[in-house]
Amino acid sequence: MVIYQPISNLKKVHNVYLGLGSNIEPRIKNLQEGVRLLQQQEQIQVRRISSLYRTSPRDDVAQQWYVNVVVHITTSLDPFSLLRLCQTIERTLGRSPSPTIRPRKIDIDILLYDHLTILTETLTIPHHRLHERAFVLIPLLELNNELIHSRYGTPLRLFLPFLERDQHVEKLSQSLDLP
Repeated sequence: MVIYQPISNLKKVHNVYLGLGSNIEPRIKNLQEGVRLLQQQEQIQVRRISSLYRTSPRDDVAQQWYVNVVVHITTSLDPFSLLRLCQTIERTLGRSPSPTIRPRKIDIDILLYDHLTILTETLTIPHHRLHERAFVLIPLLELNNELIHSRYGTPLRLFLPFLERDQHVEKLSQSLDLP
């Protein structure tokens, strides 16, 4: 297990970016429910929500297209507790354990947690394919164009020109607004 946390950055409230996606109908309602359940947690405050994006499947092109969103939260939860909470929300909303390339009612990934780098069997922060995926980078940079990939020390916006061109990402006119 490798965890990097500069001592000077230890604090009680953490800035976190979560990626949510769904490719089982009703996709937008599934994402709304995911955000609603996050908001109900006393240790989490939803700060901002990106636009919704309709995106092509990456690994199994026979699947339905996804709707994705990125949510900026602040939390007092440590990364592993936040992971367990995200998994609980996924199960609550009907996600069953399956290989990652299967259709998903909801998927919640921890993309960034402060400037932390974690490499374990159960959790990798920044998300291990964050810098390769347009459906993550585009909504993430919509919320904060100055974010840095903590493992590489590189601004995330610099990865955009190197993304594979076959990744279709279409901004939708509908949004998930904070209540």
